[in-house]
Amino acid sequence: MTQLDLFAASPTPSAGPTVPTMAFVRARLNAILNPLRAASTPIWSARELAKFKVIVPQMAGWLPPEERDAVRQEFAGLVAALASPSD
Repeated sequence: MTQLDLFAASPTPSAGPTVPTMAFVRARLNAILNPLRAASTPIWSARELAKFKVIVPQMAGWLPPEERDAVRQEFAGLVAALASPSD
């Protein structure tokens, strides 16, 4: 390898950041929410729960306002229901 090989042209840069499609966002959110919907006890560690408490509201932000609010509300309700001790 010669010294000039170290300065070879870099690969062409990507077209830039991509915007997720509604179908992709909905699928990812459903992949997170479905296990919560089916659970009767907490399914995540405290660390995972903290991560999803950030991810879900941000990801839902890509949805139309009514759907965004419904997803955020459902997520919060499911998390609260699993966190509270059942009698």
